[in-house]
Amino acid sequence: MEDLEYSEIRKIFDEYYEKVMYMLMKENNKSKRNVVVSSIASLNTVTSPNYLNIGKSKYEDYFKSLKMSNASTIGLIESAADYRVFLGKLANNTIFDYKGAHFPFYQRYKSSDYLPYDKIKELLGEFFYSFDDESIRKFIKEVGNNDIYFAEESSWYSGVLFSLGALKRYIIVINTSYNQNLNFASTIAHELGHAYERDLYYKNGDISLLNECRGNIFGEVISSFFEYAFINFLKEKGYGKEEIKSLVNNYFHTLFKYAFDTRILCKMNIVNLDERLYCDLSNKETMEKTERIKEKINFYRGLSSFGDKISFRDSFLYFVGELFAVYMYQNYKEDSKEFMRSLRTALVNYPRSGEIEAFSTVGIDKDKLLEGKVLRRELKSFFNSEDKD
Repeated sequence: MEDLEYSEIRKIFDEYYEKVMYMLMKENNKSKRNVVVSSIASLNTVTSPNYLNIGKSKYEDYFKSLKMSNASTIGLIESAADYRVFLGKLANNTIFDYKGAHFPFYQRYKSSDYLPYDKIKELLGEFFYSFDDESIRKFIKEVGNNDIYFAEESSWYSGVLFSLGALKRYIIVINTSYNQNLNFASTIAHELGHAYERDLYYKNGDISLLNECRGNIFGEVISSFFEYAFINFLKEKGYGKEEIKSLVNNYFHTLFKYAFDTRILCKMNIVNLDERLYCDLSNKETMEKTERIKEKINFYRGLSSFGDKISFRDSFLYFVGELFAVYMYQNYKEDSKEFMRSLRTALVNYPRSGEIEAFSTVGIDKDKLLEGKVLRRELKSFFNSEDKD
């Protein structure tokens, strides 16, 4: 995006606030009113010091008096509980798929320190147009300056999307404290995957799907698919062997980490969740269980040290999202046209059903996931064959 002055950004967001506050005063329908309140919440969060930091909103005090629904949080917990046995087994199998593939945990690959944003935009444009899909072409043409913002703040997030359902908009914030390289570009591809999903809901006029898609464990599937597809797109272009290795290493390393966390969470009774959806591991019994699982997979010693909590939300969402993406991409390569049609159907169905079967037409099958052949093949093809060159 073009660089905007502080005053210009402030003006854009003030206009957003004016619109949603007017809608709040006029709206009597409870469901639609919840969408408006959720949009106000997004605006208050994105303008905070943790993100764009564009000053205290004049509507902030009013927002504090509004009551927000916790339905998406409750839905996520219930969704994970429904699939707890399956996810526990899948996470365990995934961990040992890495061992079977001789995944090189200790290798680190060089990535470029800087990539001009014009080049990033060019690569992302080529990538999204490579789908040869009318809905994606139209979507990417409409992405503008008021949709993507860059901010250098805390390092705990790389990118985030805020939904403004009431205005049929979204806001993407990318953290520029990270190196502006291909990994930075893949973060944008991931967030644009979220945006494409939101855009579909807005255009279909079913805003209720917006909250429902965040209320189950499948909320990162579509965005992870676009991220993984972008990595493969760069690989097929031969953009840079070492840089691609770095991207793939990051992707599969985080997938393993979330599989490990998910395995621990499914092994224990998930209790003591706080408002940020963390599982408390501070007592002796749970820490001992964690250490026993580590010892069981002692082929890997590079795992980050644990504190006293594991993110319940991130573990399930990103484990499911990143693993599904690997299988979905294989289905996409077999028949891209049919895959894209099926993908849009899945986007509409999974928020309503909350069932894994919603993704069956895009390559997701429980038995194949547990079998792990596709994942092991991908792990080997990306690393072992390359390293012999």
